[in-house]
Amino acid sequence: MPYTPEAIANYFIELPDATDLTPMKLQKLVYFAHGWHLALTDEPLLDEPISAWEYGPVVERLYHALKQHGDSSIHERLRRLKMMPPDDSENRLEEYIPSLDDEPSARAFTKKLLTRIWEIYGRYNAIQLSKMTHQEGTPWYEIRNQFPTLLPKGVPIPNEAIRTYFASKLPAKVAG
Repeated sequence: MPYTPEAIANYFIELPDATDLTPMKLQKLVYFAHGWHLALTDEPLLDEPISAWEYGPVVERLYHALKQHGDSSIHERLRRLKMMPPDDSENRLEEYIPSLDDEPSARAFTKKLLTRIWEIYGRYNAIQLSKMTHQEGTPWYEIRNQFPTLLPKGVPIPNEAIRTYFASKLPAKVAG
């Protein structure tokens, strides 16, 4: 079962050595986690699609949850609203903090993968991570090249394209 992008982002935010987590860096970490999860399991990590925006791959709901931070580091976990069951015939919204521990399908594999993503990619800044997603042959690059002028916001990047790209980066022993 896929996770909310906020739960994945919160995992990174909660890491003790997580520093300089700007909205862009967090977006890219979530994207890399989704890509590697697809390559290793053939299953999506996220319950949201990845879109190609002018400046890279974006999880739109995560973008809206993070945009208030601008270029500043994020230190507080992300929150969401959920509809609560009627109480005295009245529906109400309640705020909560999404977490992998809230997900019934949370597995040790997912946490290990996210920790490994941080170990590999966490040392890079947002610009460096963004450049990685823009390299020739990446799913975003392939979508971007279909639009010679302006890339319309929200063009989906198919999970299959993401899976194929990341699977091509796996060592033969793992991929086979």
